[in-house]
Amino acid sequence: MMPREVIQRAAGVRDNAGERLARGDAAVVVALAGGTGSGKSSLFNAIAGSDVAEVGVRRPTTTDPVALVIGEIEGSDSLLDWLEVRKRYTPEKPVGINNGLILLDLPDHDSIRADHKATVDRLVQRVDVLLWVLDPQKYAQGLLHRGYLKDLRQHADVQVVALNKVDELSSAERDACLTDLRRILSSEGLGKVPIFAISATDGTGLDKLRSELSKLAERRTAALQRIDGDLRKAADDLAAHLGLPPENPLDPDPLVEVVAAAARVDDRADAEGERYTAVARRRTRPPVLRALTGLVRRRERTRSFSIEDFDPEARDPSPVAVQHALHELAVSYGRGLTRPWRSRLREVALHASEPLQRLTTDALARVTASPPRRAWWRPVSLVWGVFELTALAGVIWLAVIAASNYLELPEMEPPVVAGVSLPIALAVGGLVGWLIFRFVREQLVAAGARRYAQWVRSSYHEQIAEAVKEAIAPLAVEIATYQRLVQDLRSVVG
Repeated sequence: MMPREVIQRAAGVRDNAGERLARGDAAVVVALAGGTGSGKSSLFNAIAGSDVAEVGVRRPTTTDPVALVIGEIEGSDSLLDWLEVRKRYTPEKPVGINNGLILLDLPDHDSIRADHKATVDRLVQRVDVLLWVLDPQKYAQGLLHRGYLKDLRQHADVQVVALNKVDELSSAERDACLTDLRRILSSEGLGKVPIFAISATDGTGLDKLRSELSKLAERRTAALQRIDGDLRKAADDLAAHLGLPPENPLDPDPLVEVVAAAARVDDRADAEGERYTAVARRRTRPPVLRALTGLVRRRERTRSFSIEDFDPEARDPSPVAVQHALHELAVSYGRGLTRPWRSRLREVALHASEPLQRLTTDALARVTASPPRRAWWRPVSLVWGVFELTALAGVIWLAVIAASNYLELPEMEPPVVAGVSLPIALAVGGLVGWLIFRFVREQLVAAGARRYAQWVRSSYHEQIAEAVKEAIAPLAVEIATYQRLVQDLRSVVG
């Protein structure tokens, strides 16, 4: 999920923080770091007030780090043992710096000896404050800036820069060097780092530098500031390998729609709508029509309308469709993530395919659709029967009159209503009413079928949604974990 070296660096930050905190805050460890010939050892001796560190023409001069322990500091030996600094010196007289500070003279960071560079790299990661001693001729050295300073932009609060040998420069040259050095540091995110123009040879600027070191010793917060910077640096490194997380939590709705389509839920709902229509039509037939269609009615009673009759093969969703939908979901939420995280999401989604198939099958089986008996079916049948019987009565009456005339029986004079013979009014009115009510009945049945089909569709969707949520829970956990991780890292980085 994350490059091993990034995880190892983060683990190293955690371990260093624990080890440093375990040794208390009685001391502030300041390391003099710099390149060959920058004058670190000369500055160290100037602060110590005696020739503690070796100074000479031969390079590199400092081979092992040397510690200047200012004052009696509780736990200083344990702290220096952890830093693996064996050469220790305690000044016999005041050096102009408050007690509680340990000053280290490190080997050159650009030494040709690999063990020197390894020592510098180790201590740069552990000390509380870094005091960079720079040479006016090499202050812009790429090895220093690319190898160290750019990587320490989160540690501006615990870094100090001393431009040494300013006694060799004119006033204009010194100002130009300081201006250019400030520009370079600002471009690296270290614009807040204090810069001191000093000369370890003639003492220029040393009082101001001692004052700065005394403040560090007095505040005793440098260790915590260094750890805070280390944590922000580690969080920044981790965040750089995470990419952009999905802004929203995992949305199962698209997958629900795909699974519902694969299970042919719409076809199932439409089939149930047809079954409702068939049952409703049978239950709302008027008495005479029901008697005339008795044979059809008996066949419908022996036939069981069901989803299986409509499409018996459409019981379970297609495994291929489910796998494809899960893959697309993982790909969608993996956009913007780094490759290991994208692969992890696809792997989790693939493992969810079989559970989703099983859970969906169970969900579909839980929907027991059966057209309900509606209260309006019986009244519709009765009213429609009234129109049917009215028309039938009119027809029979007209038939009797016609038969009487044909057999030359005494003439029958039917009553007249509004100028229309009553038998004709009954036959025509009943037939028209029968047709109108049949149309109304069809509209009511169609509306009921649509509502019932929608209920079936919603029931299937609800059950499938529950199955999908349960199946993709591991994927949702992965995404939620990723989002929390990014949020936590962003809060640390600020």
